Amino acid sequence: MKSILRFSAFLSFLAFFVACNQSESDKMMPDQKVENRDGIYYAIDSDQPYNGVVKYYNRSGTVRLENEFKDGLTVRTVSYDQEGAMTGKSLYKYRNGKRIATTTFYPDGSKQSEQTPEFLREWYANGQIKSESFYNEEGLLTDTVTLWDSTGTIIDQAVYENGRLVED
Repeated sequence: MKSILRFSAFLSFLAFFVACNQSESDKMMPDQKVENRDGIYYAIDSDQPYNGVVKYYNRSGTVRLENEFKDGLTVRTVSYDQEGAMTGKSLYKYRNGKRIATTTFYPDGSKQSEQTPEFLREWYANGQIKSESFYNEEGLLTDTVTLWDSTGTIIDQAVYENGRLVED
C-alpha cells in the first residue's frame, strides 16, 4: 500500500513538474490581467474582488485554460489541449471564503475526483471507483484507504489512525 501511495504522489509531482516547465512556445498569456491578493483575485488597479472569466492562450492563440471567478474566488477551471479540445474541468465550492470542495471531471463530463477536507474519492474514466480515503480534522489519513482496479475489484487496503499506518 505504501508503495502505491508513494507512486501516486510521484505521478502528481511529475504532472505538476511538466506543467511548470512548458516550452516557450506554449507559455500561457491571459486575456485579462488579474492578481492574487491573499487568496482573492482582483482585476489590476481595482479594489473589488474579480467576477468573470479569464482565458489563457498559448502563443498560437489557442485557449489552454479558462478560470471563472466569483467574488474573487476561482469557482471553475477548464483546461484544453494544444488543439483546443477540453481535457478536463474542475469546480470549486467555498464557505466563508475557504474552499470546502473540489470536483474534477473527465472531458466526457464524468466525475474524475471529489475532495473535501474529510475525504478524497477518485474514479476511472469508465466510471468505476478508483480510490477512497478519509481525513481527520488535522488533515491526516484516518480510517480505511481503499484502492480498486478499473473493473471494481479491491486491489489494496490499509487502515490509518491520525496519519499513521496501523494495518496493511
